[in-house]
Amino acid sequence: MNKLTMLGGALAVSVALPAFAMPTIQVDQVSGQFSNAVGGSGVDYLDGGKEVRWGGGQPHKSGYRFDGSAPLAFTVDINEEFSLGDFTHFNFQIDSGTGIDSVMLDIAMNVSVDGNPYATPLNFSFLHEETPNNGGGCCDDIVSFSSLVSSDTFEVDGEFYTLSLRGFSVDDGATITDTFVTPEGFATDAELYGVFTKVPEPGTLALLGLGLAGLGLSRRRKAS
Repeated sequence: MNKLTMLGGALAVSVALPAFAMPTIQVDQVSGQFSNAVGGSGVDYLDGGKEVRWGGGQPHKSGYRFDGSAPLAFTVDINEEFSLGDFTHFNFQIDSGTGIDSVMLDIAMNVSVDGNPYATPLNFSFLHEETPNNGGGCCDDIVSFSSLVSSDTFEVDGEFYTLSLRGFSVDDGATITDTFVTPEGFATDAELYGVFTKVPEPGTLALLGLGLAGLGLSRRRKAS
């Protein structure tokens, strides 16, 4: 219940925000498909879009591959980081100017929130930094999603949720970073982690705004 009180002659608002039960989220059949590569040359989408390759002038192409989590269903909680699947970066020497700048990954999954099903896909963009290859190749490449699309929102039974990318991990989630640095001449794997969050209901946001407005009024009264 909201309360109006007088503090030192100033009006203050005490807001009791409504609590909500944490939903149970079940995830199944995670998969991914690459598309819309920007820049580069010789871009090929392989294995139904699970893999994208690019580059020219050399025996091998660079590229990405995403293999979603096993088809067996698993349960996650709101705000719990979990593995979406394996992200592979093929870092091979290619001619200068033939590397991509970015590419889109559509992640599809079956999501059930408290028994109410929802089918994605959700869309995420990855930024690729192709370092110069000098002679035999010496430099690591960098994969990231900083400053690009790293979250997407969906609706289930009138409630809104967001799936956000948390980052890459090479140690089973012990360390998660938003960049993935890979050595030249290798195919390197990392797990791609995400997290579900619940979008506050409009009524909750309105009450929070009322509380902040009351706090601001109280501070102004004290300062005058």
